[in-house]
Amino acid sequence: MAVFSRRVPADIVARVLAVMGMVCAGFLAFILFTSGPFARTLPAFPVEGRDLNPLLQTRG
Repeated sequence: MAVFSRRVPADIVARVLAVMGMVCAGFLAFILFTSGPFARTLPAFPVEGRDLNPLLQTRG
């Protein structure tokens, strides 16, 4: 953006940067308000696979 801003009028650059800032702020707000960073996505223990795999255990 800085390379092309020499040929673009300053008011257009200001508007583009404002829109980009609003998009970034909106995305950040969406991430912060819709996700629960401390919410568990998995149960406390898996339903399947709690024990050792019998095929991988040595006999004897």
